[in-house]
Amino acid sequence: MAQIEIGFVTSLGSFSTSIKSSGGTNGTVAAMTFVTLSGTTGSVTLPGVKGKLTSKGSKDMELVNGYAKGLAGGNWSLVVR
Repeated sequence: MAQIEIGFVTSLGSFSTSIKSSGGTNGTVAAMTFVTLSGTTGSVTLPGVKGKLTSKGSKDMELVNGYAKGLAGGNWSLVVR
């Protein structure tokens, strides 16, 4: 698969994500965006991915060994290095 999009809605709000691969058979993540509920925090795990997560109104979060924690709810994008 070259792209996956998924989302769901609860009584508290919605969550969605879109992930694109670089193609080929290795499944390398080339791009990712996600939207989470305001007032929440969470973490992202992307094994083998180097880069940072950016969001307007929030501090950029560097991936450390493909992991970032303490992400505030909002609209986030992955910047792959």
